[in-house]
This record gives sequence, C-alpha cells and structure tokens, in this order.
Amino acid sequence: MMLTCNNSKEEQLTLIIIKIERVKDFLNRYLPLICAQNTDIIVKDLWTKYVPETLDCELLSLDIDSLSRLPKLNILSQDLQCSQIISLLEEAQKLSVDGLSIESDLSNLLSGPAKTVSLHSNYHGMPQKKVHEVPVMADVCAKIAHRKNISQVIDIGSGKGYLGSELALCHGLNVLGIDSSQSNTEGAELRDEELRNRFQKDRHKGKLEASSLRESIAENQDSSVNENTGIYCPITMLVDIKTDLDKIMDENFPNENSGVLVTGLHTCGNLAANILRIFASNDNCLALCNVGCCYNLINEEFSESQGIGTCDILLNKSGFPMSSHLQQQKFCLGRNARMIAAQAVDRMAGKQEKGPRKSLFWRAVLQKILQEKTGELKDDWKIGRLAKKCNDFKEYVIKAFQKLGYSHLISQLSTEVLDGYLKFYKEYEIKTFAFFQLRAVFAPVIECFIILDRMCYLWEQESVKDVHLVKMFDPVTSPRCYSILAFK
Repeated sequence: MMLTCNNSKEEQLTLIIIKIERVKDFLNRYLPLICAQNTDIIVKDLWTKYVPETLDCELLSLDIDSLSRLPKLNILSQDLQCSQIISLLEEAQKLSVDGLSIESDLSNLLSGPAKTVSLHSNYHGMPQKKVHEVPVMADVCAKIAHRKNISQVIDIGSGKGYLGSELALCHGLNVLGIDSSQSNTEGAELRDEELRNRFQKDRHKGKLEASSLRESIAENQDSSVNENTGIYCPITMLVDIKTDLDKIMDENFPNENSGVLVTGLHTCGNLAANILRIFASNDNCLALCNVGCCYNLINEEFSESQGIGTCDILLNKSGFPMSSHLQQQKFCLGRNARMIAAQAVDRMAGKQEKGPRKSLFWRAVLQKILQEKTGELKDDWKIGRLAKKCNDFKEYVIKAFQKLGYSHLISQLSTEVLDGYLKFYKEYEIKTFAFFQLRAVFAPVIECFIILDRMCYLWEQESVKDVHLVKMFDPVTSPRCYSILAFK
C-alpha cells in the first residue's frame, strides 16, 4: 500500500510500521551474511558458511559484467539460468525505497512560485558534487519557506557555508549556520563576504539573471528577481535538544517572528537523526529538510559495533533506532550492515572499470598471512586504502605489517612465500569480489530501513503533522540522494 497525502496521521504511521516489519523480516533472514566481514572470507571460510549452494553455483557462473552490476538489483535478464539470484534481487528491489513506494513527488509536493536570483559565481571553488547538490537543496528549502511563510533557516552542520550562502544571497532568507569546527566557520565567513562583494558588483553591472527555480525542481515558475538578499551568519557551537535555539536566533536576527526551517545537507552519522530530534522538540521549528549520510558512522543504541570517527555536533543520543517501534524491540543492525548501506551502488554499477578489485583479494589473503604469522586474529586490523599506494602484493604486505606494528616479522615474508599465498588462494580472487557484490545487494534495503525508522520517529511525534521522503539528487553524482521533509 502506497503512502499518500490522503491518509490520516494514524494511517501513515501504521503503514510505515508495516513496511518496517517487512524489511526487518527480510534483513533478519540474511543478517549473518550482511554482518560478515569481507576480509575474513578466507580465515573464517565465509563463502561456505553463508552462501547457499544453489546461490554459490549461480554467482560463480555470472560473467564479470553481471557481477559488477549486481547491486543495482535490476541487471539480470530473466533468460539467465540464475533463478535464485533473480529471486533475491526481486525481493530486495521490492523492499527498497522505490519498491515500497515511500517516495513523494517533489514537484507536486512543493508546487507554487518561489523567488530566486541566479548567481553563478556562488559556485566558485565549490566541488563539482556540491555544485550539483547545493542549488537543488537551496531551491527546495526556498519553496518550503515560501509555503510556510518562513524567512529564517538554521543550517546544522553547515560546514563551509555553501548552502547557507546560497539561501541568503539567492533566496533572500536569513540563515544561521551552525558547525562544530571553528575553521569551517571562519572559512564560511570569508567565503560569504567574497560572494557578497561579487553579488553587489554583478548587480551594479546588471549581470544578475532573473530565473525560475532550477529545472531540476520544476518548470515555468515565477521568474521575478528577489532584490533583498538575506543574511548568512555562521557560528561555532555544539547543540542538542535542550539548546535554546529561539534565543540564539533572536541574538543574530532580532525582530524576526516567522518561525524557522531546520536543514542540513549530508549531515554525518548521528547528526542526521539528532536534527530530527531538534526539529521535533522546538515549537518554533516549523519545517524540516534534511539529507543524511555516512550510515557507517551512526552509533546504535543496542549494538556494540559503533561508528568510528563520527563528526557529530550533537553527541548525547544514538542515531539508530530512533522510532519507539524499533526501540521497543531493541533492534540493531551492526556496523558491517551500516557500512553496506553507505555504499554507492549506482556508482558501482556504472563504473567503466569492472571486475575483481585487487584490494579485496589482497586484503583477504593478507588477513590469512597475519593470522598465521602472528598466531592471532584481530577485528581491529585497519590498514586503510593501502593497495592503491602499492605496486605489487609484496609491497602491500610489508607496508601493512609495518603499519600494524609487526615489522619484526617482515623477514619471514619473502617473495616466494607471498607468491605461494597468492597461488594457493587464487580461487578467492573471484569469490572475494562476488561475496562483496552479493552483500552490496542489501545496501538499498538497509538504507531504506534506516530511513523508515527516521520517518516513523517523526510520525510518532505529536507536533509533526506531515512527513515526506523525496529524491533530491542524481544518485550517481550524489549517492545519498534522499531528503526527509517534515512540517508542523
């Protein structure tokens, strides 16, 4: 059953819970495979342990092209003799965001005019990925502000101020950018000042273009130019649900009484969840537009395998599960599952260079060598992306041993010994790749599960009246392309 604007709040919550249970049941069946560590495929015989015999034969019968695009869920033709794989892909597709029909149409949801100025110099020095994301995100925020008669925005996790400056200069909104990094704040201030100088020069020279909202949002909108630019004010601070945001806004934007839109573009780890909590707990926050990312950095309340290196500015709450429904079940995914959810499956499927990656195979063989040479097996052997920096396997192994503190064992690693390992485990060159791709099949499902939990949390809040999920960006350019919109 599809989520629609015609359902009551109680019906929406019921439908979300039904979908959560469907996805949860599917994930529970495969959770041991999902939570396995690819590096342990040899030392723990994971292929035999977790890949069913029927699926085993089918996976190893696929050509490199089909294996490479496996995580996209829709690349196998029905005439291939791979009924088990096709069945798995079909089930996974049905439990993705697209398959569950939980996405709202953005152009229908946010219809109506919004004013904007096209300032192409705003993208000077901006990474190409941000050039794609920022104008789209800003246009959506502007339309939300127009719909709710809002003139103030709080951008949490504002970083270098790309989104905040766009909202202020091109859409006339007053924006408070909050970031935990003082260097980010200082950089955002300098950048905004430079952009305003360019803006005034372009306006004086008549170079500003009147435009509708960019084509990625809607066509044929009001093309009048907003003559009044807003103010972008970046600050450095830590916030939580107890922070008096009203006081902070009053200090920076006195005499404003329009309510606030809370936003965040690719808020990392727990921060995405905590922005939802801030929105729900503050009466003056009337609308929300948030794109989360870095599921691998989430801290789970009921899991010991937490995120590593989180970059949150709000640290007193876990990021999963959020909803009372999953809280009561004490459900956990585990870090390896969240690592899978963070993968860019659309990019993986579209890569020109297809086939087994040496880093996967080398890392699996390295794990075996480490086990035999050290007499132990550790989960915290982290070497990063070392394979890219090495010309051959011997250099890779030696650098890994040095990095892990085993330099005294390097004398045992002759060329002949290492070549022997590669030859003995040659069959795993394709198996490590197939195992990695098989686990990536679950990426869209796990991401969907995390998103459903967040939507469920919002629907559970008495103050929240409407919740939507929209696809904001091109998933190849920006893999974390979904935004949660909510209104009071």
